[in-house]
Amino acid sequence: MHIIHAALPVLADKVDDFIEAATLDALGSVHHEPGCHRFDLYQNIENPSELWLYEVYANAEAFEYHRQTPHIKKWADTVKDWYDGERGPAIRGTNIWPPDDWNWSTGKPTA
Repeated sequence: MHIIHAALPVLADKVDDFIEAATLDALGSVHHEPGCHRFDLYQNIENPSELWLYEVYANAEAFEYHRQTPHIKKWADTVKDWYDGERGPAIRGTNIWPPDDWNWSTGKPTA
């Protein structure tokens, strides 16, 4: 598995627009990319302009495929001026739990 966790500091007046754009990217990812297992966008309760991405891909190749899709290019172009300061680097990691053979849609092992 290939996992991405990234902070997205968004301008306060662009939060709703950013969420709408990110939701379209998420839908494109989970509906049209067989290697995308999760695409979560969540918001800091105490600081609503702080959004976070948590994405899980089958492998690094699936993530690279994602980076070339029209929906992420549209998202990136749409939101490029909506960040509040610099975005920090995304954290990339490998999966520990649940195991890679877990059925992500039901929460039960596939094997």
